[in-house]
Amino acid sequence: MVHPNNISRELVPSVDVSPNIEGVVVKAVDVGGDFNNKQEFDDRESMLIWIQRNVTDLGFGSKEPDNVSNIRQVYNIWYRNNKAIRGDRSEIQQLLKMLDDNKYVSRYRTCDDGVTVRDVFWTHPDSIKLFNTFPTVLLLDSTYKTNKYRLPLFEMVGVTSTIKTYAVGFAFLECEKEDNYRWALEVCRSLLKEQVKMPKAIVTDRDTVLMNAVANLANSKDDLCRDWDTVNLMIKNQHNEIQTTFGRSTTVLEHRFQDNILSSQFIGNVSRAGLNYIFHEAKRGETVGFDSVKCGCTITRTHGLPCACVITKKARLGEPIRMDEVIPHWKRLSFDDDGCVEGEKSNISITSELEAIQERFSKADDNMKLHIKEQLRKIGS
Repeated sequence: MVHPNNISRELVPSVDVSPNIEGVVVKAVDVGGDFNNKQEFDDRESMLIWIQRNVTDLGFGSKEPDNVSNIRQVYNIWYRNNKAIRGDRSEIQQLLKMLDDNKYVSRYRTCDDGVTVRDVFWTHPDSIKLFNTFPTVLLLDSTYKTNKYRLPLFEMVGVTSTIKTYAVGFAFLECEKEDNYRWALEVCRSLLKEQVKMPKAIVTDRDTVLMNAVANLANSKDDLCRDWDTVNLMIKNQHNEIQTTFGRSTTVLEHRFQDNILSSQFIGNVSRAGLNYIFHEAKRGETVGFDSVKCGCTITRTHGLPCACVITKKARLGEPIRMDEVIPHWKRLSFDDDGCVEGEKSNISITSELEAIQERFSKADDNMKLHIKEQLRKIGS
């Protein structure tokens, strides 16, 4: 059911319209409590029909005899207002200013004349942190003809441990050639602290030019500013939603995982999405048992999580799944300043991790202590 009172006001932004515009008649209408009701609708179409009928009754949709305004005048006024805000700056200069004012990280390159901008890349500081925390998967796609300059908008997207996507970065490209894609991907790679490593899985839409750019790298209808406004809002919403999923993973314990010896070490340490995969693999283990052939062990190769046959063996022995049997991607439940790309000395620390190892070592039996000691010896060698 759809209720009109549940419509977010963000979807209908308020606009101040000056009545002192030549040729435009502004009519003040008192809507009072006309839209404050408890009516419900079976679907969205019924709601839109009801809204259209009511706004027409209020006089919004009717043409006033003394009103000579038309849609072209509205667009002209909108254009003049934007031009006044922009001043003498070009569209690309205004875009770069907005990126700088909002503390985005941006890069661009010019033609041989040193003036004409060819490509522009930008990303949010929190997106850099997320990318350094979750660099496992990178999805690439281009959206064409979204602005009056027909510049492709190249989008790079990552995936968190809670199966939430986030924007790694965006780029307006001069054209869809391999050189342009390669430049954007090189800038993207420069965001990683360990730049020699690219995501293990890079997904494209089978665009041959883009695929060639990715391969070479591995071996080695609005204006622009309005597009940026949309992207900026989307990024902020993404980051808020991702933080919420992290919070749920660390504070909310689902009933199916309570008093479960298999996942006893994971509570608050592994994302709910990762736990969900493990739960379904455990269910599948009831069918495949210990047989690795029937199991296939696919999820171990694709997701870095224990498969059904391994979980079944541990369940029979009454042992928990160890933390080292889950890849780091699923154990990352925050993004902080460690992901920032700065010129200063890195502030990455392993103090808390060493304390956790020491605590586990003190509680372990002799066999486990020998195993931990051997693993640490391998790391130190």
